[in-house]
Amino acid sequence: MEAGAERPRKRPRAPTPLPTYGTLPAGCLLPLFAPTVLATLLAQHGRWRLALPLALAVAALVAGWLTLRARVRADLRALQAGGKRGVLVLSDSPVWGPHIAREWLPRLGRDFAVLDWSERAGWPDSPAARLWRRLSGPRHFNPVVILLQEGRAPLVYAFYPWFQAAKHGDDAGLRALEADLFAKLGG
Repeated sequence: MEAGAERPRKRPRAPTPLPTYGTLPAGCLLPLFAPTVLATLLAQHGRWRLALPLALAVAALVAGWLTLRARVRADLRALQAGGKRGVLVLSDSPVWGPHIAREWLPRLGRDFAVLDWSERAGWPDSPAARLWRRLSGPRHFNPVVILLQEGRAPLVYAFYPWFQAAKHGDDAGLRALEADLFAKLGG
């Protein structure tokens, strides 16, 4: 290369379009390990005034996490008992709205609880809405498909970045993610 010439920029590679498991991360419990050990050591050395509040704080955090897990499981069971295979959250975006209406709703509509993000103010407090709130995350939450799996954690398909890439001419990720979803649905 000549001096002063700019190097061509490499386009960053997009991540592989795969669904994620819709679980409440147990990894958040890992930071509780150190305070638990500390509380145990303090208790062993007779420092109960320091150990007890620390142990109670750890117990409260673990109890909250377990309660949230129980609520997610209850919502999963309620959806499955109602004959639903998952949750579809969509909106009336011109980027993905027509595609979802044409390609997905005929295949998913009856078997999925469908929530329209554009009408979220009127959403009932339903198992589908609660499950979406707990599993979708703060980014790329629409459009999302949460696929329930018998005896396993649900799969969360976040389509937002792939619709954005398709809008700019790169639909490979969108097609791959859709193919994975429909293959898992059996068709």
